[in-house]
Amino acid sequence: LPLVLVRSDSDVRIKSNFLPGTWRGMDASFTINGKVQAAQFRAFKEKYPNIKLGGTSKPIQIEGMGTESSDLLAIAAGNAADVFDFNFRQSGTFIDKGFLSPLDRYIRDDITAQEALEKGEFDENIMYRDELVERVLAKAMDATYTIGPDNKKHYYFLPRYNEVRVMCYNKQLFQEAGLDPIKDVPATWDEFFEVGKKLTRIDDDDINNSVYAMNIGYGSYSSWVGRPFYLSMNSKSVVYDSKENKWNAAFNDSGAVLATDYMLSLLQKPWTDPRNDKIRYGIGHEGDGWVKFHQGKLAIVFLTSSDLLMNSNEWIQGKSYDEIGIAKIPASPMGQSITELYCMNLGLSAATTDSSMMDASWKFIRFMGSDEARKIAVDVFVQSGFGRYVHPKALNKYGYPQMVSKVPRDWADAITHSFENHEPEPYGKNTQHIYPYMSIPINKGYLEELGKNPDRNYRLKRIKEFHDYAVSKANEKMIGRIPAEEVGKRYPIAILLSFIIFLLYGFLFYYVWNAFNPRSEVISEHQIDYSRKKNRSAYFLLAPAILAVLIFSYYPLIRGAAMAFQDYGVSTGVSYVGFENFAKVFFDPDFWLSIYRAFYYSFLYISFVFFPPIILAIMLSEIPKGKIFFRIIYYLPAVISGITVMLMWKSFFDPTPDGVLNRIIGFLGFEAVNWFGNKKTAMIAIIIPSAWAGLGPGCLIYLAALKTVPSDLYEAAAIDGSGFFNRLWHITFPMIRPLIIINLIFAFIGAFLASEQMLVMTGGGPDGATTVVGLEIFLNAFMFQRFGIATAMGWIIGFITMGFTVYQMKKLSNMTFKTAEAVEL
Repeated sequence: LPLVLVRSDSDVRIKSNFLPGTWRGMDASFTINGKVQAAQFRAFKEKYPNIKLGGTSKPIQIEGMGTESSDLLAIAAGNAADVFDFNFRQSGTFIDKGFLSPLDRYIRDDITAQEALEKGEFDENIMYRDELVERVLAKAMDATYTIGPDNKKHYYFLPRYNEVRVMCYNKQLFQEAGLDPIKDVPATWDEFFEVGKKLTRIDDDDINNSVYAMNIGYGSYSSWVGRPFYLSMNSKSVVYDSKENKWNAAFNDSGAVLATDYMLSLLQKPWTDPRNDKIRYGIGHEGDGWVKFHQGKLAIVFLTSSDLLMNSNEWIQGKSYDEIGIAKIPASPMGQSITELYCMNLGLSAATTDSSMMDASWKFIRFMGSDEARKIAVDVFVQSGFGRYVHPKALNKYGYPQMVSKVPRDWADAITHSFENHEPEPYGKNTQHIYPYMSIPINKGYLEELGKNPDRNYRLKRIKEFHDYAVSKANEKMIGRIPAEEVGKRYPIAILLSFIIFLLYGFLFYYVWNAFNPRSEVISEHQIDYSRKKNRSAYFLLAPAILAVLIFSYYPLIRGAAMAFQDYGVSTGVSYVGFENFAKVFFDPDFWLSIYRAFYYSFLYISFVFFPPIILAIMLSEIPKGKIFFRIIYYLPAVISGITVMLMWKSFFDPTPDGVLNRIIGFLGFEAVNWFGNKKTAMIAIIIPSAWAGLGPGCLIYLAALKTVPSDLYEAAAIDGSGFFNRLWHITFPMIRPLIIINLIFAFIGAFLASEQMLVMTGGGPDGATTVVGLEIFLNAFMFQRFGIATAMGWIIGFITMGFTVYQMKKLSNMTFKTAEAVEL
């Protein structure tokens, strides 16, 4: 492979979204992992003093989307780092979208370092085959050396550490259940359920005191929790079709069906509690199990463990061998115990084209995860008192053979087995979104309570249907594969509907133009000349505003019109696809569901945010004293930023019994509510902060409007014997009705297109219940990087909202605005 290296003694500054020794931008030396990374970084700076490493500012992380949401948003915002840090699931998107530059110029897999020395070809900045094989595990090589946008194989990244999922359990809870924490560790699926029944202790009087066997999870990532079960049944998430050169979702095989059936049994299978003869359902906790595990209320979790430090996971670093056990994943009915390999990888950004910056970035990528960096890690572990928990293989290799006898043998055996029997986490096209699709069968089966159904054949039949549906949806939405015959049906319909929409757009523009264009009148030449002179200065003053509107409104509109017919990539460029984007959107049920949810949200918004300020304004206008005080009290929430309001209320909606709102309803005798985890309450929970914050500003607008109603009308009505509600209906509302109608249309359009609240509070969950159309467009553009599809959605939504806008324009064109008399507020 060609060698391109530029040496320079001057400082080279590079940015990485992985900064060693930091955690969320802060010093992380309070954790053992932070200490290790800080030591590695110091060694890197000593080795390469001219390379200056900085971080990147990440956008807000989307709720429910995992840590990868920050990276994709940063790329879309043009804030990309020179060195990316990502997992296997993200790698497919980073490669497919052209975000990564191949590392081929720095890697030679055809020759070892010794062979290069013998041939006189050795270069210290090149990674040769022996170093490559030691760095990249065999099962991970296919993900590292993979096909790029040019349909050729390249090396795109290198792992900086390797971890596998293991079964971690609380030994004290085992002992309290009468189980031996060594001998009674479940080795099979059947044993796991039986041991789980003994570990599960439900306190009917105080649910917070209940102890659960395992964290199963429910929602978008329940399949992540149980993926070792699927791997142990030889089930694949995605597979690559080398003939068609495309990826396929493949998690609808018989092994996946049986694994889902087992997962549902862990959640819902009935059994009799011997302590009180009550019927219990399942042994799993379906909420946030990590907190429960930390509190000692959850016995078993599947977490990651390193090939260096066996208790590397931060949830168990502070625990000793006497408190925590580590074992391999229970074997499936096939007799296999296969777990998941998890790696964080470093890759070079395609946006970095300066040769000196590329070389500096490569040095950083190569060093972090190198044998030198791994030795530093082991040194820090031993010096910090963690030597007993370092894997024996690493102790022998890096100079601490005397420590091997102190290592817990059962832990070491479990880690060794897991690194010998693993599969990488899913990798391929858009696989950072794979778990929500893989979780569909679990969620649907849970909602149907299939785990309680004793008819095994019926359960498996329904689960297979769920898997087939989920795979079909993943292939179409995640991977973008649509059968050719289906495309043939959709395309002509998409062309017809698109033409109709664009024709109606033209008609609506023409209608609006006529509505605001004054009718021609016969006037003299003198009047025309006078008018031109008089308006010249007005046009001059309007020029900056007109220019701003053209640049920031109409140019994006025209550009968007073209993008709707393109497959637009941030790094891969543009290709025209005709009406393909519209064909996908018109036949996308999720898109139409998001429109329905937007209408539902708009209804809630009008009901709880728009009308209450009108009622409050009327009430405040009637009180005899304290008007200014109450107006200030109601207006104060408006001075807080919208995002701050959302985050504050999000903490109020804490689903645990200790949450603010749950404490209130608990005091009233009701059970705690998972506000954002329940489809029925999630949207209402989003509306409440808007209603609280918007009450004051809206109230002041209508208070001012009420003061413009002539007082003599009220006096005349009172003389005629008209009561309060009669005056309200026949005088107040008719007088302020134009303002109400205009504001109503504004409020509806704003609510229909809203997405910020859902983005911050739920990320569209649970199970898509709060994914309104504005959020659907945002996620397609900035998370899925499908800008063409997002733009096509925007055109369709623009057409829907334009009808309301035209009605609003018509109302405005028929209104006469005049200055009101001075009134006392």
